[in-house]
Amino acid sequence: MPSYSCKAVVIKHTKINDSDRIIKLLSAEYGVLDTIVKGARKITSKKGGNIDLINLVSVQISKGKSLDIVTEAEVINDYIDLKKDLFKIGLAYYLTEILSHFEYDDASGSKLFNRLILTLDRIDKSKSKLTSVLVLKSFELGYLEMNGYKMPRPEIKEVQELFDLLSTNNLENLLKIKYNAEMVKKLSDVIQDYSENVLEKKFKKVNLMV
Repeated sequence: MPSYSCKAVVIKHTKINDSDRIIKLLSAEYGVLDTIVKGARKITSKKGGNIDLINLVSVQISKGKSLDIVTEAEVINDYIDLKKDLFKIGLAYYLTEILSHFEYDDASGSKLFNRLILTLDRIDKSKSKLTSVLVLKSFELGYLEMNGYKMPRPEIKEVQELFDLLSTNNLENLLKIKYNAEMVKKLSDVIQDYSENVLEKKFKKVNLMV
């Protein structure tokens, strides 16, 4: 049976029976992959813990009839510190929710994978809730634009400069402008409203008080 390997981030889990799990992977080489991990839900499974949501993994995959089969999975980065932070893991789960709404070809999937890794690393290392939210929203804007939905500049004047930086992923210049929790909340909400309209799905609002 032909097989292939790749690096990928686990972005979705689906239970299908008492022992197996379908996982959606965003890979560097092949874009989005829907695969099955046999025995993943068994207590004795070595692969089960390795394919947790958000994990960056190296996987070996065999071609299957309907779904390809993950035969090996090795963790490259489990973002353990990020997952210990209730606020940051909430942002990461928000990422996985929006990522599952479009399919990508190999080229766009690779570009999205690289940006996702950069975003997760930035959130993981961030010492500020406000910065973490802005990093997330910059990814969200880029993700939507990649899929043909370029968000127009908000009419709220106080967040326009901040929006301009996020929409160009120019996060290095965040230090050059002044912003506060109220501004970040307003911008976060207006971007989320746009996403919900495009994706036709409601998401939990970012809570800066967590």
